[in-house]
This record gives sequence, C-alpha cells and structure tokens, in this order.
Amino acid sequence: MKKILICVAFIFILSGCNTVTKETVVVDDVTQYSNISVEQLKEVMGEPVLKEDWTNKTSKGNFKVSTWGYDKDTRHYEFIIADKKVVRATINSGDYWNRDGNKFEYDGDINTVFKMFNVVPDKSARKKDTGSAYILRPANNIISEFNIQDINNNTFGMVKVTYNHDYFD
Repeated sequence: MKKILICVAFIFILSGCNTVTKETVVVDDVTQYSNISVEQLKEVMGEPVLKEDWTNKTSKGNFKVSTWGYDKDTRHYEFIIADKKVVRATINSGDYWNRDGNKFEYDGDINTVFKMFNVVPDKSARKKDTGSAYILRPANNIISEFNIQDINNNTFGMVKVTYNHDYFD
C-alpha cells in the first residue's frame, strides 16, 4: 500500500511539472503615459508622425487640445494632449486602424486584457460590459477610464485610456 501511494504521489508531481501555462504578452504599459509632459512623451515615443491641434467642445467648456499620432510595431497610437500633458491615449490594432494587420488577441478572460496593458483595477471600479465593449471607470487612481472596444471572438480592436476626464464629457 505504501508503494502505491508513493507511485501516485510521484505521478502527481510529474504531471505538475509538465503543466504548461501561457504567459500574458504585455502589449504596452499604459500607466507610463498618465499625465506625462510632452517632453516625456517624446522621450518614450519619439517624434510623432502626425500632430493636429483642435478644440474639444464639451458641456464643461471648450478646450484647446492636440492629438499626436505614432506608428509602433503594427499598432497606431494617438495621444490627446491638453495643457502640455497627456490626458488620453488610444492604442489601435493594425486591423482596427487601417485593416492592415490583426486585432489584439486574448484568451477570453477580460482580466488578461488588463494584464496586457498593465492595468490593475481597483475593487471599487465600476464595470460596464456591452458585449462589444468593456469599460472600467474609474479603473484606479492613475487611470480615469479604461475602455476596450470592438470585442469579438477573443479579439479586440483598440483600447482608449483616459487619465484625466476634466477635458471630456
């Protein structure tokens, strides 16, 4: 009986050693962009491929903002800048941006998407799941809103990360 128990224990140990876990691939750490200056953004991303100045008209007033665009790997980034700091970042998959490339893939667990962008939701974060979008507001003390769009069959097209809602409705 003792030999059987030892054999069973050995089999459990071996099966545990052979377990393969799929690690989450980090797409980008979006916390690094939270309210950083334009100089800091240039240090991280370089010179933008596009800059556009415009006025964001909201119920809170009109705000002069700029959009800076970057192409990195197969993704397109857009940063909205107000008062010389990043207040929103949008990361588009190649498919979502110009239909050239793939969407972001994940294992179907929304928590995996948070890990892909280094977002740790507070327990008090309000969650809204529409089926094609998933929104955390506020996500935590760094991110005012984390918005996943174009969700379909364990893929999604883009994430919009708002750091400061003062400039948006």
